[in-house]
Amino acid sequence: RGEAIKIPPPEGMELEVMVLVEGLGTLWYEGVKRGKSSGTRSSANDPIMGTVGKSMRMEAVRIRITKRPKTFKDKRLLLQGHVQGIGWLDPVTEDEWCGTLGESRRLEALRIWFE
Repeated sequence: RGEAIKIPPPEGMELEVMVLVEGLGTLWYEGVKRGKSSGTRSSANDPIMGTVGKSMRMEAVRIRITKRPKTFKDKRLLLQGHVQGIGWLDPVTEDEWCGTLGESRRLEALRIWFE
């Protein structure tokens, strides 16, 4: 089961990320960007999103780009989730939920890419 994610975006990009977590509802993270702490630790601008060590499943993720560097001006952000009992979902674009809402299914894997 996926409980948390860390998304270090490309240099110069900032994200707003919403994570739907079992029992907590939607957790909202603003100003997510690549920082000196990118790696396994969490910081205000480079957080671990979701929960750690609480056995609460992530059910869905939504990402919005709030600052886009010129090199990504014409690229689309895509997300694809693997969900309990369903498998791989169809990819969704920026600002759409990836996963399931109201079905209590765990998000088991998440792919994020640009095209």
